[in-house]
Amino acid sequence: MASTETGSAARGATQGDRVVLEGVAKTFRTAERVTQAVADVSFTAGASEFISLIGPSGCGKTTVMKMVGDLLAPTSGTITIGGGTTEEARRARKLGFVFQEATLLGWRSMLDNVALPLEVLGESKSARHERARYLLDLVGLAGFENHYPDQVSGGMQQRASIARALSFSPSVLLMDEPFGALDLITRDRMCFELLRIWEEERKTVLFVTHSITEAVLLSDKVAIFSNRPSRIREYVEIDLPRPRTVEMRDDPRFHEYVREFRAMLED
Repeated sequence: MASTETGSAARGATQGDRVVLEGVAKTFRTAERVTQAVADVSFTAGASEFISLIGPSGCGKTTVMKMVGDLLAPTSGTITIGGGTTEEARRARKLGFVFQEATLLGWRSMLDNVALPLEVLGESKSARHERARYLLDLVGLAGFENHYPDQVSGGMQQRASIARALSFSPSVLLMDEPFGALDLITRDRMCFELLRIWEEERKTVLFVTHSITEAVLLSDKVAIFSNRPSRIREYVEIDLPRPRTVEMRDDPRFHEYVREFRAMLED
């Protein structure tokens, strides 16, 4: 693992930005129909907080994530990131994305996959490789720089995807079911890897998941979505100490959160 001094120099001082959604709604219109996907979503993610979004399939969580990421425009309502618009955040490279599939380029090494955003931004080869090596070390992939995606496991590919999203030091990391395609053992391991990376980088994270236990384990707060058109049913602060540990899943408070959230989703 890189030293604290080297790591700090490699990643810069960027940490999390505050994300605020107020009365956000989204309606899709086609010639055949009008679909209201999101009705009225409001919540605040504090700077460097880890926020999970859970709810029924198709309820609009990913739509909300895309609006925060400036991939979709809200029909109404406002979203601010660090006090500015989502477009300003995107142009300032404040937004990093991690999706369910790692989407690495098969003809590029792990090092060059992680360095790709910096290459697009015109960074020198030496600078982008230095940053990529630091991030591969951060996500536990030191020694795999010259491997190609088909030579490593799915979990390792997703680690590289996280490293790539962090390459340009975004202040907000948007993660849309990043572990959904992994087996349960790998997924469990990746949760603790993500916690370790978040403790090191301290970005603001918005994390979409269908796993209640995952949301409780990872999060400072959990936004529970209703059925479509989505609203926030509850926005719950997770009162469990950090750092989160494997043993914490045996804590009665942990199980109470899981039971409470399951009851809300089953209602």
